[in-house]
Amino acid sequence: MMSCFVAFFLSATLLSCDKDVDAENDLRPILSFCVKTSGGVVYDALIDYDKRTIVVPDIENTKAISQVEYTLAEGAKMDPDPNDFLGKWNKNQKVCIVTRSKNTYIYTISFPAFNPNAIIDDVVEEEQPPSAPTTFTKLIFSDEFNNLDVIPDINKWDLCEKQTVDWNEEMSESYDQAYVQDGKLVLIAEKKGDAYYAGGVKSKFSFTFGRVEVCARISRYPNGAFPAIWMMPSQSVYQGWPYCGEIDIMEHIKQESVIYQTVHTHYTYDLNIKNPPNSATYYCSFFDYRVYAMEWTKNELTFFVDGQKTFSYPNLKLPSEVENMQWPFTEDAAFYLILNMGLGRNDGNSWAGPINDAALPAKMEIDWVRIYQEEDL
Repeated sequence: MMSCFVAFFLSATLLSCDKDVDAENDLRPILSFCVKTSGGVVYDALIDYDKRTIVVPDIENTKAISQVEYTLAEGAKMDPDPNDFLGKWNKNQKVCIVTRSKNTYIYTISFPAFNPNAIIDDVVEEEQPPSAPTTFTKLIFSDEFNNLDVIPDINKWDLCEKQTVDWNEEMSESYDQAYVQDGKLVLIAEKKGDAYYAGGVKSKFSFTFGRVEVCARISRYPNGAFPAIWMMPSQSVYQGWPYCGEIDIMEHIKQESVIYQTVHTHYTYDLNIKNPPNSATYYCSFFDYRVYAMEWTKNELTFFVDGQKTFSYPNLKLPSEVENMQWPFTEDAAFYLILNMGLGRNDGNSWAGPINDAALPAKMEIDWVRIYQEEDL
């Protein structure tokens, strides 16, 4: 009888200890954080658990950082790894820490002295390739979102409908999740009660050949969030998806440190032919506005981020085009623009992954949209 009591006492004590450890881990999920420069200087960060900030003082040009070292609480994981930001740091960078008890915390790694133009002796500044020249100079559609209304211009945008595929199955069809505030279009995804509500708009305007520019930022991005800037046809050469074609100017999922730019057709999706490549990734600059762009001609689709070309997908002009449907982007097609904050699924069958309810809402903000064509079109 005594041995049973001792076993029960020890078991209860261990369980209590585990709960205490989990509680402490949630209060202090990261224990230390420092960065090292290529010159060998170490900078320790100041961690504020109440504000959930990791502040690295004194460093101006973050390209000097060559290594990040940190210690997490027992069983905790950080995503993305801060070492993935090397050479790409912004003044404020978001990371997600998941504790042993599966609670999620978003921390901001901050460099208050951030000055990317500061001179550093031991790092060679990476030379950026020149921006590609463009012949698309005639503005044919734009929205600066400076209207006084709290909803997007109804002459330019419709709300995205709720349907049954990943990106739109949680569409709210409400301006509560797609509204204009402080000169920005704000798209959010949130949970109210047991239901999810996501915002999205699509342009009433469609066009053939031209350049799309969207200045946007992803400011809240929990797992399961699926913000996207993309295009679908209002007038198509081939019927049904993916035969009709899809142009993804920007997609982001989970806590990944990159955005995706992709072209979908029967040739790339059903036949799975990836030569030439139909997709590229580019470093995701959280909290900073970036200009995501795409140029469409009869010969190719070319993608850009902040004026830098990321990749082109060419018209192969296949003799077997009718069977392979590689290029539905002809003069007989017309595409419209979609801006949305989607959500994944909790069944794990979504590209964006299960939804992290605790970290909602997710948010994407759009500063402006501009579409151009060539002067003689």
